[in-house]
Amino acid sequence: FISKFYLSLRKIKDIIWLIKLKRANAYEFPELMRSSFYHLGKNVKLYAPVIGTEPYLISIHDNVTCAYNVHFINHDVSCFNVARYLGLEEVCLDKVGPIELFDNCFIGMNTLLMPNTSFGKNYGSCRCVRCCQCQTMLQGCYAA
Repeated sequence: FISKFYLSLRKIKDIIWLIKLKRANAYEFPELMRSSFYHLGKNVKLYAPVIGTEPYLISIHDNVTCAYNVHFINHDVSCFNVARYLGLEEVCLDKVGPIELFDNCFIGMNTLLMPNTSFGKNYGSCRCVRCCQCQTMLQGCYAA
């Protein structure tokens, strides 16, 4: 009986946490997710981000703003479809890697952040930072 009670209590706590997460504003959301990120700095604003399955691979430094609908993709398995299309044997083709946003970054609406990318200090982006080739963006760069 006691184990069922604790199990239902845990479910209630999880539901309350999910409700808080859904209703959180841009400042509250990162604080609720703080324990999930690898690093989370001060004054971080995340407006309705789409966090992937590996938030522990995301490192966000101070004064970072992510606009609405920014996708953090740390685990890209599209390589399987490419291998199948090219007729290659199915081997472990997962692309898993960290995403790091340094100080004073702004990531614009509907941006896809792919694995193994980092954005330097004072970086601003628009929608098109979607390619896997953009491994590192340097200080003061702007993508449009």
